Amino acid sequence: MFNITKILEYIDEQDWITLGLESFLVLYLTILWLIFLGAIIYAIYLFSVYRADKKLLQNHSYVTILKPCHGLNPNLEQNLESFFLLNYPKSKYEIRFCVSNPSDQAVDVCQKLKEKYLATVKCSLHVDNTDVGINPKINNMFTAWKKAVDNKSDFIFISDSNNYILPDTLLSLVNRALEHPDSAFVHGMPFCKPRSKKSFGELVEQIYFSTQHARHYLFWNLMGQPCTNGQSTLINVKNFKKAIGCISDLGAYIAEDYFMGLKCHQAGFKTPLAAYPTLQNGDFSCDENGSFNRYLERMIRWTKLRMTMIPGTSILEPFTESLLSGIILALIATYLYFQDHPITFFYLFLTHILVWFVFDTVLQACIDDQIFKNDNLFRIFSAWLVREIFTLYITFKSIINLTDITWGGKKFTVEQGGGGHDRDSCSEAAALVQ
Repeated sequence: MFNITKILEYIDEQDWITLGLESFLVLYLTILWLIFLGAIIYAIYLFSVYRADKKLLQNHSYVTILKPCHGLNPNLEQNLESFFLLNYPKSKYEIRFCVSNPSDQAVDVCQKLKEKYLATVKCSLHVDNTDVGINPKINNMFTAWKKAVDNKSDFIFISDSNNYILPDTLLSLVNRALEHPDSAFVHGMPFCKPRSKKSFGELVEQIYFSTQHARHYLFWNLMGQPCTNGQSTLINVKNFKKAIGCISDLGAYIAEDYFMGLKCHQAGFKTPLAAYPTLQNGDFSCDENGSFNRYLERMIRWTKLRMTMIPGTSILEPFTESLLSGIILALIATYLYFQDHPITFFYLFLTHILVWFVFDTVLQACIDDQIFKNDNLFRIFSAWLVREIFTLYITFKSIINLTDITWGGKKFTVEQGGGGHDRDSCSEAAALVQ
């Protein structure tokens, strides 16, 4: 039975260092497991319960799909074609492909699909690189966005070219948006298209998106905080205009998705999470080392962006990883309770890692019910462990040349707060001055 007197007597008997460490231990564990359990419960609800129980709408809003494209990869045609095969009235949506250069390799694929589905889906190709800021994706989409707004579209669905979409996804996105008339947009949690025979580098990336990234993405969205990845976003045009204005108003930022979520949140609009994850299906035609190096480069770029945009959060982030938290918790517990048996540190640390992996595997299964169909437990554990180990490497590597990133073949300098400039353009301007 709860007895405040005994608690006070216990506190009086302890020295402040011991009491402080015990309090920190309890608080640290509580925060870690609240994030874990919150993410798992929300994943079960969103991807299973909500999706199964939801009645799909009958009155369909008009949607313009913007597909910014750059370059060619083996899965590009499959990804783009999936948007022509949606379970949504063909008269109620259109597709606008966006490329920045008429000689871009993606143009031929876009034209091929446009002609193939000419009789069923309205489709157009925009060659555009209007300079509205440093963000090449915004520059690429600007004209198509303006035409979609002028065409009185209710929603604009921005989806990257490396995304594959399931037939019911758009219907579910619109359904979710209409459920929340006070929302500015509905966004999909990034994941990877399930399939067998993935390279080890692919599997490591999938593990990242279904564990560490999913854990925070689900939890902070559950808490109503702005946590947005712009790979797949259904925008409520009317509310977006009130919160931000035009898509060009995000052109000054490299990470336009984060600032889109932040500005909409500050304006009082909701940003609900979609019931279907975003299925990335990019170019992993390279060998094992190539696919893994590509993953590392992507994570380093993302980490640099987070460190310049939200440095306080980025400092705390490594402490929510399994290895660092395991070392800290095991050291404290060994000091407090097992000083005569220091070997206990290793037992506590290994137990922590094992329990963490079990919960991460549960979270993965909540997101992808085919996880054990496509890979065995040993390979999943190996990829999970590699990702955990390389987290610290990614953090330290990101600190080197923190403000310099490469994206889409271009080099940028990112400033504190999220702004920045195109280093290639600056170099060209300097050469002209000289």
